[in-house]
This record gives sequence, C-alpha cells and structure tokens, in this order.
Amino acid sequence: MPPAPSPEHHRVGTVYLLHFSGRTKHGHQHYLGWSSDVIKRFSRHRAGWGANEARKALGEGLKITLAQSWSGTLADERRIKHECRWISGGFACLCPYCDLKDERAVDLVRGMGPPTTLRVVRPRLHADYAAADDLRSARAS
Repeated sequence: MPPAPSPEHHRVGTVYLLHFSGRTKHGHQHYLGWSSDVIKRFSRHRAGWGANEARKALGEGLKITLAQSWSGTLADERRIKHECRWISGGFACLCPYCDLKDERAVDLVRGMGPPTTLRVVRPRLHADYAAADDLRSARAS
C-alpha cells in the first residue's frame, strides 16, 4: 500500500509552466513545476538554482520564460505531469507560446481556475529611474 500523501501534497500554491526558447539536447522545451512562491521560484530557475531541466536549458544557452500558471496543489502538478506523458507534444498543449492544441489539455487543468500569466517584475537600473524622472518632469511642465 502506498504511503498517505503529506499535507504539503494538498496545499494550494501555483502550478507553473516554463517555456524554453528552444529544445534541449534531450528534446525538451518545457518544465512544469509547483511552488508556494512562484516569483521566488522563477528567480531561482533563472539564476541556475532551479530544477535540473531548467539548469540544463540555461547551460545550453536557452532562455526561460514563465509561460503560464494556475492555482493548484502539488497533487495537481503530479497529475498533469503524468497525464501529459500520453499527449503528443507533452506540455506544449498547455503553452501559450506553442501552436500545439489538444482537446485533452482543457481537461488537465479543469477545476484549477483560469490560467494566469504572471508578470515578473525585474529590478530597475539607475538609468531607468533617471529616464522615468525626466518623463515625469516633462509631463508636469
């Protein structure tokens, strides 16, 4: 008998899909994960401290984009990973950057609410602040 799922398994967080700018040497172009803090997790992926698949993509010079996200549990993430194995193209059917459409994709995320694309705020450079200040000054005059 398998062990009972941990409380973490049913904790609501964010199921997210990363899209790579190209295929890795192993033919992968996506990574699906779960996090209680997706912005922090995405930053770790981009810094090379995330999942193996994301680290490999970065090591091969590919760019990583947070393509899609849903409110969901770790159990949802595992279910989607398992079921995408049987869909031609895998996670591409869930990716807004890919053209692959599959009717089964809707069923995979049913009950998780509408997908959201999170806007990741990057720190501004000093020059950006100066340009914004100049623009505000021009508008005020």
